[in-house]
Amino acid sequence: APVLLGPYRSVVAEPISQAIARFNMMEVVFSVRSAEFTDREKHPNIFMASYINNACASIKLDFMKRNGWIKASIVRMAGDYAGPEIVEAEYLKQALLDDGGFALESSHDLMPSEGSYHPPEEDVASVVQELKEMDDKVILTVLNVRTTALFVCEAYKAGLLATDVLVVSGTTSPVGWHHKYIDHTRCTEEEIRLAANGTYGADYFYLREDGGTSDSGKTAEEFSSWLADLPYPEGVKTTRTSPYGYDGMYAVALALHAAAEDGMDPADFDIYRADIGDAIRAQMQKVQFEGVSGPISFHPDGSRNGRTYIYQDVFDRATNTSSRERLMDMYIP
Repeated sequence: APVLLGPYRSVVAEPISQAIARFNMMEVVFSVRSAEFTDREKHPNIFMASYINNACASIKLDFMKRNGWIKASIVRMAGDYAGPEIVEAEYLKQALLDDGGFALESSHDLMPSEGSYHPPEEDVASVVQELKEMDDKVILTVLNVRTTALFVCEAYKAGLLATDVLVVSGTTSPVGWHHKYIDHTRCTEEEIRLAANGTYGADYFYLREDGGTSDSGKTAEEFSSWLADLPYPEGVKTTRTSPYGYDGMYAVALALHAAAEDGMDPADFDIYRADIGDAIRAQMQKVQFEGVSGPISFHPDGSRNGRTYIYQDVFDRATNTSSRERLMDMYIP
């Protein structure tokens, strides 16, 4: 086949991407988010149906500008931890430094304990104390979910609350993190929710929210119902990146159709026919449609264009639940 859909993880996508480029094939990934795949010299034939992990940097900086927040500190993962937060934090830090309207007050690295996904509690508490002693506080945390919970808990215990500090978290903290990832903290669920109340975050759209029909003929609600009713092998489950897989495959279908209309016959595909691979890649670059996950098109580096948004965490004490209040969204690039 001239196009490969997947794989799921970056460590697998890396060698596959370089191998298939030698055979004039395209690779469309729907869960891989690492910005390293935007290097067109190393990965000339990869397209990402999901958002790369630094896609929210622009909206974070724009949101800060709109509110007059010109000084910021960054708290990020470090060490051997190889999650996407590493790339996002480095990109965000560089964006702050490159933009003349901001001042980077401090940068703090949190290194996970050996064999763990989060740092020691005392390391987090030490960083929180340093931040508390600063006057102007805009804290950009780019942490995994377990470290986010630990950071928020320690901030709560130290009296560092959303009333006097802004925490623009990374994109790794879905709404459910308040009660799913607190077993390693010294906070109760209610304390975690209280601490997070009023903080800000950034995320990508996973399903379009306007109720409109996508170009594939499905609304987001119809897609979700269809996906839930499919027969799955035991142990297989869907994730919130599933819409990206669906839209990625639809993008491939559109590109192949357009290439065929231009005179390319997919049946003639041959690993030695660079002209066919070039034709498919050129059409993938032109793809633009309304997907179940929102508008789809591709940047020249293969990353997805689409919508990101800023939200505020809102805690309802009467029901002990937290929700997101979306404040602004932005089309990228």
